[in-house]
Amino acid sequence: NGLTGYYCNLEPVIPVKTGQEVSGGDVIGTVGQSAEIEIADAPHLHFGLKDSGKWIDPKSVIETTE
Repeated sequence: NGLTGYYCNLEPVIPVKTGQEVSGGDVIGTVGQSAEIEIADAPHLHFGLKDSGKWIDPKSVIETTE
């Protein structure tokens, strides 16, 4: 559907391969501390989303419980 998700700041070892099919609930990586500029921060994840190659706000398409 043109959406591509980006998970950044993961541990270097990622248990899935490019193009591998995954389902909801599958572990695709674990949070790491790969961003040296943020090493003083607690481990956290950056998630980005593109729609047809253009960055969009993930909240615009992901339902939240907040």
